[in-house]
Parts: sequence; structure tokens; C-alpha cells
Amino acid sequence: MTNQAPKVTVLMAVYNGEKYLKESIESILNQTFNDLELIIVDDCSTDETTNILHQYAAQDQRLKFIRNKINIGPYASANQGLKLARGEYIARQDSDDISLLNRLEKQVHFLDNHPDVVLVSSLIELTDAAGNPIKVIPDVFEPDLIEWYLLFEHYPGGHSQFMFRRVPFMEMGGYTETYRYGQDYVLCCRLAEVGKLAILPEVLLKLRLHDESISAVRRAEQAVYSLTQSQTNIKALTGEAISLEDMKDLRGFFVIPFNWYYLPDLYLPIERVVSIHRRVRKIYHAFIDRLAEQNASDPNLTNTIQRKVRRSVARQFVCWLKHITIKQGFFLKVVLSLYALRWSPSEYIAYWRQKFRRC
Repeated sequence: MTNQAPKVTVLMAVYNGEKYLKESIESILNQTFNDLELIIVDDCSTDETTNILHQYAAQDQRLKFIRNKINIGPYASANQGLKLARGEYIARQDSDDISLLNRLEKQVHFLDNHPDVVLVSSLIELTDAAGNPIKVIPDVFEPDLIEWYLLFEHYPGGHSQFMFRRVPFMEMGGYTETYRYGQDYVLCCRLAEVGKLAILPEVLLKLRLHDESISAVRRAEQAVYSLTQSQTNIKALTGEAISLEDMKDLRGFFVIPFNWYYLPDLYLPIERVVSIHRRVRKIYHAFIDRLAEQNASDPNLTNTIQRKVRRSVARQFVCWLKHITIKQGFFLKVVLSLYALRWSPSEYIAYWRQKFRRC
């Protein structure tokens, strides 16, 4: 066995993962790219997880695992694994997900050829608990707008999709252990400060949905942590602190129609709609000012992104507009129409053309 460091460290933290762990491990050990080490941190499991890890470690020397003496949570556990990691790149995977066989090969190739990118993600296929496909999550990100979307939570996937450069992340101190959940969003926000993020437009991971996952069990806690990160992002950009309730409204606006969790009632009082619009405008102007400063030598790039941001905001107002009936919210529909038109006349005109075609 050589002591040469592998190209990739695949990092996994697991707690009582016996049900899906074998399949997840095998999806890594059977990758077409094999210059890797798989480090698994067992967070004091009480089921058969530890025995499964012993079994695979005996079969494949690329797998190494440590067992915490007490349960410390997924991200403190990940930091324990990072201390052992030797790879140039870190690939994350949750113990219930499955990487497609060429996932690592594709992501390594991309990072090797894009030195300005610090993190690369991919599309995913959602499956049920038994592994049966449900649907592919489409790519809703325009590559130029990832930094804009990050302000409000839209980020390029979850941990199991990520591969990132180890050195800049370790220089930041690894995971922030004060955030027990929602660290995939925090990770993206922090790495975006030192480099670009990218999404490969192909499915490289199967993400399993089941009632025992952290996303299912800890959804409310995850929401609070991610909202707090968005508050931090916006304050850093604009200098203005935003309340948790106002942040929920902004989050709800930017996830329409993908998630009704933050804005369950679309028939908001007009003053709240006006407040959302004003805040978005302030954030937008601060974002464009920062972008112009960063790209002083390339004003055309700033202008291009500016147009794309305006269209993306208009699309959100149009999407909201589509879900409002005239009978229940005539005045609200008028206000949303005016805002959509103000942000991008072309998006608003496209909305009406589509309606007329259906008639």
C-alpha cells in the first residue's frame, strides 16, 4: 500500500444508518474513478452500523472509519473526518444516498479544468425509500446567477452532490459547529467568498427520501439555521439587519413555486407585498454595485448579469401572479402585475402571450 495521498477524499458521517449504508458505501467503492479514500465517521451508532463498517474496512483498504465516543452531530463529526482527509478534493455523501458510478470522475475532471471553481455540484434523481425513482430535480439555476440565488437560500444542491477543494475550506476552519443542521447552504455561502460555484447539468446522484432522514425529522431546525444564514448574507451585502419574519417573506418569494413552507399563504396583505418588493430592490442595487466593483474591467459582464437578475425577479412576480385568482385577490393581482412589468417588461409580456395562446 502506497502512502501517496489520494486525489479525492469521500467524507461521510453516519448515525444508525444500517438500513441504507451498504448500498451507499458500494456506490463509492465501485466508482470508475478509484484514486480515493472513503472516510466514515460513526457518530456513536447503536444499531449495526459499526459492524457494517468493520466488514467493509476489512475488504477494502481505501475505507477508513472512526467512531465517536459520544454523539456530537453530523457536522462536528464531519470535522473529525476532515482532520484525517488527505485528498485534494473533498466529496461529500450522506449514508442513505447513492452516487452514480461516474460521479467522481466527472466532478474531478471539471475541477481539474476549472481552477477558479471551488465547489461543483450536479443534478439529482429523487428516489423513494426503496430506491425507486420519483423524479429528476431540474436545474433551476442560471450559472451566472448562483451568487444572487445564494443570498436567499437557492444553492446548488445538497451535501451528497458536492465536491470541493479541501485547502480553502480547511483554511476557513471547516464546518461551523454552531450550526447543527443546514450546513450545505452555509458551506456554499462561505466558499462563494473565495471562488466560483458550478453545477454539472447531469444526474450524478440518487437522493433517497424517507421518514428517518435529517431533512424529514429536523426540517424546522434546518429552516431556522438557513434563514439565519440568509440574514447574515443580506446584512453583509446591504448593512441592514432583517428580522426573521421579513426573511421568511423574502425566502417565500424566492422559492415560489418550489416550496410553500415559507410563504404558505400567497394572499398577503398589500403592505407586506410592498415590503417584499422594497427589500428586493434594495438588495438588488447593493448586489449590482458590488458586482460592478468586482468586475470593473468588464462592465459588459455586469450589464448582462443585471439583466438576468431583473428577469429572474420578474419571473417570481409572474409566478406569484399565476397563483392568484381575480375573485380572491384582484388588487393583489394588479400590484403583482405592476411589479413584474417594472422589473422586466419582456417577462410580463411573455406571461400574457402564454395566457392568450391557451384561450
